[in-house]
Amino acid sequence: MGTLLIILLVLWLLWPYIMKWVQRLMARRAEDILRRMTGQPTRREEKRRRKQADRNRAARPESPRAPEPHPARMMREVAEDVQFTEELDYSESRLDFEEETPRGRRVYHERQVEDAQYTEIRKESK
Repeated sequence: MGTLLIILLVLWLLWPYIMKWVQRLMARRAEDILRRMTGQPTRREEKRRRKQADRNRAARPESPRAPEPHPARMMREVAEDVQFTEELDYSESRLDFEEETPRGRRVYHERQVEDAQYTEIRKESK
């Protein structure tokens, strides 16, 4: 009888820690199930692959690493120049129009852009 009371007392004292452990366990299982459903490796498989990659990296000699190019240089290599022409003909430089709404009438005044500034980007000649 005394042993049973001691076990119940220990369980009662450690109950918050036991519940946290069970919640973490269930969260890990739910994550693994979700990963499996989306086609990703589970945490255990990911850990195993990481260890294998570390072993492979340690087995082969270090090769000199090429510096990564600057992002602007990478963008220049894949960017394409596009030419376009947009012609708009407005008889006025200002447009006024009205709109009926349940709250009343709204009047809009818009100025049209007559000229725009732009920057031309040219490729470097090699």
